[in-house]
Amino acid sequence: MSLIKLSPIAETCGVEERQLTHESYSVAAAPTKDHANSSGKVSGGLLATLLDDTMARYLAHVLGVQSMMTLSLTVHYLSAVHVGNILAISVRISRKGDKISYAEGTIECGGNVVAQAIGTFGHAGPRFRNLGEHAGEKSEQASAVGLNA
Repeated sequence: MSLIKLSPIAETCGVEERQLTHESYSVAAAPTKDHANSSGKVSGGLLATLLDDTMARYLAHVLGVQSMMTLSLTVHYLSAVHVGNILAISVRISRKGDKISYAEGTIECGGNVVAQAIGTFGHAGPRFRNLGEHAGEKSEQASAVGLNA
């Protein structure tokens, strides 16, 4: 049984949960050659995805909401990662708000930090879920972006 339900992308990336506390959440992953970029190193996109997904799932768990929407994600890459190495991903919440919350994350490999991220996440409340789910029912958000034109 998982500590926090894994997302499909976390399962695809082979994420394994390590620890969940009131202050942090940590997981691990071992990227394969399928996660490599053209130079044979682990893709930076995968590292960003691991950070984004882990932060969002932890925030949703702590805040008791269905999911979080990534509003902004800044990743700093500090070192290349070789395929097959075990990555330790740790995240913590920096600030909780009523509609927007913030999280920080790091990825370590062999005891060295290889990537750091800060993320801004919107709380996915009922007004954001299932946009356009009810046929013929217009919502302000759907109309604003032209979905129910």
